[in-house]
Amino acid sequence: MKSYLLMIALPLLLVYPACSPDKTQLRHVRVSYSNGSLFCEGYHQVSSKSKDSVRVGLWRFYYPDSTLEWQLEYDEHGELVSRNDYSDSGTLIYSGTTKDNLSLVTEFFDNGKLKSETVTETTKEDEAEVETSHIKDYYQTGGVRQESTTIDGELEGVKKAWDRKGNLVLQVNYRRGLIQN
Repeated sequence: MKSYLLMIALPLLLVYPACSPDKTQLRHVRVSYSNGSLFCEGYHQVSSKSKDSVRVGLWRFYYPDSTLEWQLEYDEHGELVSRNDYSDSGTLIYSGTTKDNLSLVTEFFDNGKLKSETVTETTKEDEAEVETSHIKDYYQTGGVRQESTTIDGELEGVKKAWDRKGNLVLQVNYRRGLIQN
């Protein structure tokens, strides 16, 4: 009887670990330049089953003089959800965030003033992903320089441009990247 139970139980014990849930561990990562200053710091989430790892949480990357260069944030699946880039003088020059099917990218001039804003929405049409972006560019003085919309990278709809005084100087209609009369 004991040998019969052992014959049934042994295969179950061998199969059970393969069916057990994947355990993940957070591993702190810290890398320094040869001069000793910090290059980057963040966390890897390491899977016990596949030994693969992904970045999770907040990651920071630095210039050799220890000034912050990038700050990246990842979700629990390793997908990038936000990114900030800084000039070597510490000024924010790029900011990008993504949530669901929307992303916002904001760029700044070296003096910190707004340079451009782009809002992109990704949708599905006939099994294909379509990216629609609304773009607004600015002069360093703060006035709007131009506005446009793109679909999958091609201009679509009305593109407008203004001079530095705020006067509308151009209005062109596009369809699939081509100018329409």
